[in-house]
Amino acid sequence: MEESELYDLGYQGIKYTWVNNREGSHFIKERLDRALGNHQIFSMFTDMRVSSSAICSSDHNPILITLNNRCAYERRARSIFRYEASWGHIVGSKDLVSEAWTGTSENQNTIESVSDKLNKCKFKLVNWSKEIEKENRWDIERKLTQLRELQERNMGNLHMKIQELHKAVHMRLESQDLKWKQRAKQKWLKEGDKNT
Repeated sequence: MEESELYDLGYQGIKYTWVNNREGSHFIKERLDRALGNHQIFSMFTDMRVSSSAICSSDHNPILITLNNRCAYERRARSIFRYEASWGHIVGSKDLVSEAWTGTSENQNTIESVSDKLNKCKFKLVNWSKEIEKENRWDIERKLTQLRELQERNMGNLHMKIQELHKAVHMRLESQDLKWKQRAKQKWLKEGDKNT
């Protein structure tokens, strides 16, 4: 590190970055992981922050480096509505579609009727999904905070509680994973394989 003129950037959050996932007297936790940088990174990013979060799927805490709080202007493309595959796994989604589809329409048995029903479905699903995603984010943040607190207090005696929270967080993250897999596939189908 000294030879390369790299320095520990420090961090905020959980004191230890690794745990051996054992119980009792065999329990060990250490700070093994670090974010490193040279003097140039300090001069380029004066408001840089390093934080560690709760362990979710590994025995190491994730380390996040936030370089600044400014977002570059990015023009948003007009969004196209697509049914998210993850919605089918959420209780109530099928009822929502049925309710929107079976509602009365002024234009009975015409293409306009189908279009009206599709627009109703879209409107209901978009609003419903925003609420579901907000609840999901809050629940994940709350569970990660609980997990972080348990991991900080853990001296080998909280293994079962930590495992229960791991499972709960993973269940919530699976629906997000399905959403991003679907989006990645759509992008790949649109843009093709750039490696050839």
